[in-house]
Amino acid sequence: MKKKIVAVVCMIPLLLGGCNSEFPDLTDEQAKVIGEYAAVTLLKYDANNRSRLVDLDQVDEETIVEGTSEVEKAPEVVMPEPELPKEPEVTKPVEPEMPDQNTEDENAVSSVEEFLELPEGVRVSYVGYDLSQSYQEEDNPYFTIEASEGKNLLVTKFELVNDSSEAQEINLLDRRDNYRLTVNESYTRTTLTTLLANDLSTYMGMLEPGVSKEVILLIEVDVSDIQSLTLSLKNELKTYTIQLL
Repeated sequence: MKKKIVAVVCMIPLLLGGCNSEFPDLTDEQAKVIGEYAAVTLLKYDANNRSRLVDLDQVDEETIVEGTSEVEKAPEVVMPEPELPKEPEVTKPVEPEMPDQNTEDENAVSSVEEFLELPEGVRVSYVGYDLSQSYQEEDNPYFTIEASEGKNLLVTKFELVNDSSEAQEINLLDRRDNYRLTVNESYTRTTLTTLLANDLSTYMGMLEPGVSKEVILLIEVDVSDIQSLTLSLKNELKTYTIQLL
């Protein structure tokens, strides 16, 4: 580039000389100015030389193009599919198995005599019942049982009969049996424990051959009309139920 500038400067006197036979004398300062002007003019039309002044519009376009090509493609964001709430599992209630109503109690016995383990030849028979405000044993007129206010005593009567040919000793006091009477199929009470000598639940005595002894069971009731009467016996080993009325 410097060689081209020097060549141009050297050609200036020749060009000027063609126009006039005399070449004016130039000072060093004038020659320097003419040389710089020629150099700038040459550089302006030189395709390989670019001005130090930058075209801002061109720079912006190039920057945008270059920036666009360099921008990396953003990764696609995959949104997870929302989980639908699970329906709660419905557990069907398990119905408890009902005991077979037709199944007989394995501990049930066939008679009151078997339940009470009475001696051979001794039996118990239902006689009847009475409703009263009080009860007094015939053999002991000094001992009386009174019903509570507003209630009656249900006196259920039985007979202990010795059909054998020998005297039989009976002891029900030492047993732990439960006696319950049910009236009209809805009112059930445990029998009263008394000091009466003829209380069936606590009876003790010697029963001679062919002899019968009246014994009783007592409960308090608040009814005056008895349509049905049931006796239930129970202990740790066995049960027995009999319809009396």
